[in-house]
Amino acid sequence: MTRVNSSTESSIQTDGYAETLDRNRVRALPSQARSKERVDLILRCTVEIICEVGVNGAKTSEIARRAGISLASLYRYFPNKTAIVATLADRYFQELRNYLSSFLENFDLQQIGNLIDELSDFYRNKPGFVEILRGIGSMPELKEQQEQDRKMAAEAIQKAVTKLYPHLAGPDISMACWMISDAVVHMLQQSQQMPPEQVEYMLKELKLMISCYAMARLGGMNKADVPQVPLSQVNSADNALA
Repeated sequence: MTRVNSSTESSIQTDGYAETLDRNRVRALPSQARSKERVDLILRCTVEIICEVGVNGAKTSEIARRAGISLASLYRYFPNKTAIVATLADRYFQELRNYLSSFLENFDLQQIGNLIDELSDFYRNKPGFVEILRGIGSMPELKEQQEQDRKMAAEAIQKAVTKLYPHLAGPDISMACWMISDAVVHMLQQSQQMPPEQVEYMLKELKLMISCYAMARLGGMNKADVPQVPLSQVNSADNALA
């Protein structure tokens, strides 16, 4: 049996999984402590394998082997790989929802740069998260789950904006919040494939772009509040990306 490394193990939330395990995807919702541990072990091993070979390369036979259980035992809890990936996605999305809710509770538009930094840390420090997002894109069964997550992020931003600026409402603001959310999510996913020095420049440009758009579209920021990126840094970024 291959032991799951401690960094991966500690990064997966195991509390409250009665809420995150979907009865429509999991064969048996575990109630005994040993069964809960077995499910968590399967999920941790899956994350480790996904980090190595991606969602498409992960096989249930290898997950079972690494967890030290038979394939039949794995199928007692999950009918297929899609069910395992869906459960992992549920956990990550729930953690992200809780995180966004906490951050946006006292949010204002001047903190967009901080929000992007914090989300970047979330993407970078959650083993398998980006790989799962990419894998969902190739699994039609989970496309709806991905769309719900993107909608959730946009709605959370819109809620924070309208709380600060009650006069802002309507479909235009909904579209603006969706565009901000979608642009940030897309670029953060792309950043996971970039060298560290390119990520630094990309984040600066992303914060500048989103802040300027928010200032123009949502009208809640002054020009002085927009983060200024020196031209020398922009030129350096161009050279790094060349």
